Amino acid sequence: MIKKLLEVPENVWDIYALRGEPLKNKIPEEELPVYLELAHRTGKELAARVRAEYPGQSPEQICEALKLRLNRIEEKDGGPYTMFACYTEPDRIDLYMGSIESLEKLLKEEKQAALPGEVPVQDILLAHELFHYYECHEPEFPTRRKLITLWKIGKFRYKSPLTVLSEIAAMEFAKDLLGLSWHPYLLDILLLYASDHQEGRKLYDCLLKLQEN
Repeated sequence: MIKKLLEVPENVWDIYALRGEPLKNKIPEEELPVYLELAHRTGKELAARVRAEYPGQSPEQICEALKLRLNRIEEKDGGPYTMFACYTEPDRIDLYMGSIESLEKLLKEEKQAALPGEVPVQDILLAHELFHYYECHEPEFPTRRKLITLWKIGKFRYKSPLTVLSEIAAMEFAKDLLGLSWHPYLLDILLLYASDHQEGRKLYDCLLKLQEN
């Protein structure tokens, strides 16, 4: 499963991410590549900026420098919805350690001590949520732009941001900040699989179908 996931190209992960976007049917087909490029660029640019500001520091050390409150929760997940980590405004990041520990145990059992690059799962989740901290605290952040017109009356247009761009950018940020050779969205499937084999397998099969199409 890991071998196949490592081979999934970036554009398929973008399609995977778009599945959860409530406004995906409102996105003009010809504009989608522009929006996706914006998300990837935003993640890369912020990663370069943070690396320059905090050279050689881990995501946890960066969180400490920014005075973020890191809350490790021992429960398996965040309630009725499977959750692995969460940023809450203005300064709190929750990590659900049960899911992380389940995956680490599974990797050891399968003699796959770590994913390529030896980066701890916790660091990747922290980096993702760290992106959301920056996004929240910078009003002009690119992924907060209102891009999609929901309705209009005369010259007035009501626009909305696209949540999926924030998520794609956060994954790109984590990937670039930590120098990963693989896409962090892979953890969506592995963390779920470690906690619930059946549901994780369903998500894995869904991704493979997206790749085939």
